[in-house]
Amino acid sequence: MASIINTDVKIKVSSTLNKDSKSFGKQYLTDGDLETCWNSDQGTSQWIISEFPRSVCPSQVVLMFQGGFSSSQVLVYGAPTPLASASPDWTQLTHLYPEDSNNVQTFDLASSVTNVRSLKFVFTECSDTYGRIVVYRLDVLGTSEST
Repeated sequence: MASIINTDVKIKVSSTLNKDSKSFGKQYLTDGDLETCWNSDQGTSQWIISEFPRSVCPSQVVLMFQGGFSSSQVLVYGAPTPLASASPDWTQLTHLYPEDSNNVQTFDLASSVTNVRSLKFVFTECSDTYGRIVVYRLDVLGTSEST
């Protein structure tokens, strides 16, 4: 499977630590550099949304957290419409149960997940007391429909 995250994919996040996008912004989720990261601010239910330019069929999610700033449960939602539409109809696709570690972790999605324009990852069980999440890598593997 190939990565379906590229420069055409729009990423949105719930927050950034101290609003310091230059040091901890969403751009570091997908830059391929394991020395940079997205760091959320404190609070419950931090999230990441990826909006694809065309429908995709995601098959795997790859995450790398900073140990101590991870989530033991991640809810994954999909929507068949882009975020620009009035309000995407989010459907829960699966639960992921990452380990609290610095390791790259890969999770399979059901083969029935098709025709997705937006994916939302909600971090519901933060290991940090203040609800901060630190992600060094986010990738989605799968296929993209032809234009």
